Amino acid sequence: MPYVKSVCVHTTVERSLRYILNPDKTENCVLTTSTNCIADSRDAYLQMKAVYDYYARDTFNSPPPLSGKGTVKAIHYIMSFADSENVTPELAHKIAKAFVRKNFGDDVQAVIATHVDASHIHNHVIINSYSLSGRSIMLTAPRCAKQERPQTVYAEPLE
Repeated sequence: MPYVKSVCVHTTVERSLRYILNPDKTENCVLTTSTNCIADSRDAYLQMKAVYDYYARDTFNSPPPLSGKGTVKAIHYIMSFADSENVTPELAHKIAKAFVRKNFGDDVQAVIATHVDASHIHNHVIINSYSLSGRSIMLTAPRCAKQERPQTVYAEPLE
């Protein structure tokens, strides 16, 4: 069972997307996929921005406030697998896609990337904080904006 943690992204969504979609980490982007957006950092950013700006009271590229962290633009999940689990990159990627579908539904914008550059296989998932229907995704990451440390959860194994 993978260890999953979430980190709220307040201002650096495009930079986070560029990081997770790095071809050197994802076998030349073979291990990348997306839901309701394009798996390209710039295009995904613009598509997520359009949905966020339509539904939120804030703008996607608004500067951080003078005090506090500001609104959550996206949620970045990191899903790590222990070496003892013998998970292949393809299986890890399949687990990440199932994680997104099961926990957030079909109308979420998500970019999924499986990294194979480290000593352990891990997934990155960036989810827009608003779905295509305007539902706030922050409800699935309780009190994410107010936490000092990242939210930690466990993903259920595939059956």
